[in-house]
Amino acid sequence: MKTFDRDEIEGEMYQISKGPLDLSFLAALLPDPKPFADGRQFPWNDPDFSRRMLAFHLDESHDWASRRANKRRELIDELIAVTGVAPGDRALDLGCGPGLYCQELAQRGMLVDGWDYAPASIEYARHQAQVAGLEIRYTRDDYRNLDAVERFKMVTLIYGDLNVFSWSDAVALLRRVHLALLPGGFFYADVTSPAAHSASGVRRHFAYHSSGL
Repeated sequence: MKTFDRDEIEGEMYQISKGPLDLSFLAALLPDPKPFADGRQFPWNDPDFSRRMLAFHLDESHDWASRRANKRRELIDELIAVTGVAPGDRALDLGCGPGLYCQELAQRGMLVDGWDYAPASIEYARHQAQVAGLEIRYTRDDYRNLDAVERFKMVTLIYGDLNVFSWSDAVALLRRVHLALLPGGFFYADVTSPAAHSASGVRRHFAYHSSGL
C-alpha cells in the first residue's frame, strides 16, 4: 500500500495517512441519533474553535454559519414589517455571533443587545460596533444563562439554534426569553421541521475538509 503525507492527484490535494486506514469510527456515526439527546459537543467558547467559526460567519460566498448580507437584510425587513419594531425600541439577538444582525438593527435606530459564547465573534462584534459608531451592548455568555435587566420589544434566535437543544433546555430558555420581553413583545426563532428536511433533499454523507471546523 502506497502512503503519502500529501500528494496532488489530477489537480486535487489529498491528505493520506500512513499505515492502515481505519474507518471503523464511521460505524458509530451511522445509527440514527437518540431524539432530544444532549448535543453540547461543539466547544463554542474555545478560542481556537471560535476563530475558525468566525471565518465561516464572515464568508459571503455561502450561508453555512451566517446568511449572506442580502438575506440578512431581507430577514430584518420582514421582522420590522411583522413586529412593528421602530427606532428607539430595544432588540436582543441571542447567539449573535459577530454581530451582523445587531449592526443591521442598530443602523436602523434600534437599541440593541447581543449575546454569544464565542470569544472571537464577540471581540469582532465589539470592534465593528466601535468602528461604525454604534452603541451595541454585547455580552459574552451562554445565552441559556440569560438574565436580562432591560425588557425588549423583540428577541431573536436566528439560524436554527433552537433545533439543537434538549427539550428541557429549550423550555428553560423560552421561559427566560418570556421574562426578557415587554408585554406584547415578539420572539423570533427559525426552526426546521422533519418535513422541511425531507423537502430539501439533504441526505447523510461524510466528507473531510482539512481547513474546516
